[in-house]
Amino acid sequence: MREVAEAVLPEFGATLVETDVRDDPETDRLYRLDIPVLLLGEREVARHHVTAADLRRRLGELFGS
Repeated sequence: MREVAEAVLPEFGATLVETDVRDDPETDRLYRLDIPVLLLGEREVARHHVTAADLRRRLGELFGS
């Protein structure tokens, strides 16, 4: 997922910031079994795997473009 995110996010003026879900108890509780997970703020964008086309569509919906 990292490679797809790094390729697509700049198209939306965003960058990837990786964090370990285990660093925060609430995030760990929500996502430990769903790594990797891609979040935009508090909103979930994708879990496990995403294609570039799907990520563009999802981000377009979130960014309203």
